[in-house]
Amino acid sequence: MNSTNDSSEFQILSEHYDNLSIEEGKFINTASIPSKIIETKYLPVFLIYNEEIEDFIFDKNNILKPEEDKRGFQSSLTIEFKRGLNDAAGIKDSLNLKEYLKTVNEIYTIKIDSNQYQSDFIISSNTKERLGFETYLNIKKLDEGKHILTITGPIKENPMIPKSKTVEKILATIPFWYFPENRIPSINQHNGELQDTLTTN
Repeated sequence: MNSTNDSSEFQILSEHYDNLSIEEGKFINTASIPSKIIETKYLPVFLIYNEEIEDFIFDKNNILKPEEDKRGFQSSLTIEFKRGLNDAAGIKDSLNLKEYLKTVNEIYTIKIDSNQYQSDFIISSNTKERLGFETYLNIKKLDEGKHILTITGPIKENPMIPKSKTVEKILATIPFWYFPENRIPSINQHNGELQDTLTTN
């Protein structure tokens, strides 16, 4: 059963929704999507960056770990990213950005209901200027109604003991309702029944 301080299939917390986390003092908890109701045919997913994430990235791909660990992503990449640098591959010899993001996509699994989606995380920041990773999922084939987004990834078996065993766990459970825009009623000429049809742009 999920902790009461996290969203679940049966409860919602504002920390997982961008439009509910805009108030001062409210921050995204692990990951977020734009809102509880999604009308677009794509779903943006934002994963908050922290040093623990980078530890797991270095564990998975130790060629990325700098000889002198100064939290390369946070200290160097953040500065260059905010300057709008388009080609960040040469920021730091110890940091291969393409390989870094490839590893991020390998260690985190995204599912909607029971279906796994291929993530393509890139570096981004949210409306509160918190650094993290963003990806977009194609959800145009989802049925209308309630769905559950889950993000699975590495975590320490005992968070209080940094050197404890690393295990895979669901890190975020985020319910949302999919009601695509541009849906209009139309008459089926063959049987006279009223049907919902998705219009095309």
